[in-house]
Amino acid sequence: MQNLWAEDINHEIAEESGASAGRATDQDMSSRPPDAKRRTQSIRESGSRNMDTVLSALRAWLLSDYIAPYCRSLAGRCYLIDVLGGTKTGKDVGTRFIASTSSAEAHTPNIFDDLTEGASSEKPQKQAHSLSIPPILQPIVSLAQELAGESKPITLQGMILEGGKNKAKSADRPFALPKASALISANWREIAPALLPAIEQFAAIFLLNPISPTSQQHEIPFFTYDDLVPFYQRTAPTELCLLIAHKHIENRLLPALHTPPGAAAFTSLLRSDRWKTLLAKDDDIAKTINNVIDLFQAAMQPHFLAVQRIAFPMLLGPASVEDTPYTLLFATRRQDSLVCMNDAVCSYRRRLEEHSHRGLLNEAWFHEQQRARHEAAIQHLREDTLRRGRAQSPRRWPDLRQQLLMAHFGQWLQRDYDEIILNLLQSGELRCDWKHPAPAAGGIVGAPLAGALSSEVAAALSRVPGNEDTLLWSEKKKRY
Repeated sequence: MQNLWAEDINHEIAEESGASAGRATDQDMSSRPPDAKRRTQSIRESGSRNMDTVLSALRAWLLSDYIAPYCRSLAGRCYLIDVLGGTKTGKDVGTRFIASTSSAEAHTPNIFDDLTEGASSEKPQKQAHSLSIPPILQPIVSLAQELAGESKPITLQGMILEGGKNKAKSADRPFALPKASALISANWREIAPALLPAIEQFAAIFLLNPISPTSQQHEIPFFTYDDLVPFYQRTAPTELCLLIAHKHIENRLLPALHTPPGAAAFTSLLRSDRWKTLLAKDDDIAKTINNVIDLFQAAMQPHFLAVQRIAFPMLLGPASVEDTPYTLLFATRRQDSLVCMNDAVCSYRRRLEEHSHRGLLNEAWFHEQQRARHEAAIQHLREDTLRRGRAQSPRRWPDLRQQLLMAHFGQWLQRDYDEIILNLLQSGELRCDWKHPAPAAGGIVGAPLAGALSSEVAAALSRVPGNEDTLLWSEKKKRY
């Protein structure tokens, strides 16, 4: 990805549901002086800013569109572990802090005291007032406060790893989690053996970079099987978001596969060496990158309900939306988490398209074209639902809805699917045998009744079938 147009707009799109992500500004390469050294420096800085922009927008989108609704669905304590990197530009250098919604918890001694920003000997009451929260933690703290203040309080705690060496690592000190959201100066491989057991009984969302997870030159520059197996073995709700930078595949992973340790580690990760034949083909780099991501996805699939491959688009110019050179692999074992991510992807893409046309002279024309495409796509979805229903005769709507959601991941909201099934019920293409019949509905709801509908009957006709309700599919009428 080169320059991003209107990067603050990209942030606004990602943040529209709530979270704030900060800003970055790219400079057009053609405006740089012709001096070779300055041009090289400019390219490097531009690439770094672009990456920071993507990470900032991605974090804001995940927090507002996925993490917030998932935490509400989970209705319990949840940890957010962020190892995506790019934290240096997201905090004030030299600031000492620990983010907390409770001043009494702001300084509980633990093994992280020397590596967690905010370690201090001050009393908790004074410390809470004197410490500041860096920009990168502010959205997490704000969401945590919002969730804690709801009628059914929910606890969200975030930990963002900013790399570096764990100076507090010691076998003589007892391990304890920070009592509040915080930045932690440690890399993932260094801290995972202590962190994962400490949160093994709690739900956790992990934002990870599976390539170059460590700065140590002698280590394998990508997640190995040993790195991933602790996630596979977790019994508490576990959500994985692996952000793969395409350049990291080209510049770090592929060269490592030409070394014996790297090749052995990749074979162990995939539980097969068929990758050697696949990647040995003389394909262009784009196809090779695509194959590597497919291999990662296939390796994780047996351990989760779903592993979805998600592109992350951003604005490049007026009416111009393109995918960034990053792929998000999302893995979950929970249906509610899968629905939350599906809705998050769909909502983001719809907002992005809307913003791409905003303020243009022919904005109305773009909206009309968008509406026409949407209506045509809805009709195709209706036909696909009817086709699958008649071919498979599924008895439960939630089962068929999940099948449709997996086939069209990120294209439609869950409520879009529910509107389709209601339309089929009301048109008589489908009937439902309700476990608990609605008043005056007779147990079988089909086409709408003639005349004015009572509120009870109207509610019955808008009721979405659940797991206890049985779908009855009508056969396709033959044409002579």
